[in-house]
Amino acid sequence: MSTKRTQGVLAIVLAATAGAFLPVRTAVLEYPCRAGSDTATLALNVVKSGLAASDSAGSLEPQDVNASLVTDSVTCQAIVNSYNAARVGADSLLRVTSGFVVRAVIPSADTAYAMYLPATPGPPARTQEVAHFDKAFQLLLIQAGLN
Repeated sequence: MSTKRTQGVLAIVLAATAGAFLPVRTAVLEYPCRAGSDTATLALNVVKSGLAASDSAGSLEPQDVNASLVTDSVTCQAIVNSYNAARVGADSLLRVTSGFVVRAVIPSADTAYAMYLPATPGPPARTQEVAHFDKAFQLLLIQAGLN
């Protein structure tokens, strides 16, 4: 076997071996849509309650909001990108790679999106946040410190 071929085979074996020992968490965090039964349910409830509470007419109840967790990576990435674009200067430390993205349809209104980010110890430490977006994925507002 030639030296170049041996080096090539060795490089492939080393790359495959190194990949086998990477933490599973790394691969999960690279996907822009987070999932997880307990936290996903919490995300849905927080978003539904927040949208109902912000109804100016006071007639919207959380059960009236049709909300579902988004699993489409293109949509989640667009939401993450919009969120991160608003994080400039010192806030750039709070940029994210993923979140619990919720699509909400409100009666007599339009479709909206929200991204739920649970509190984390850091670094940097983060309080619970809900970022709200319009149907074009433009960031409208961020609610922080909800817990």
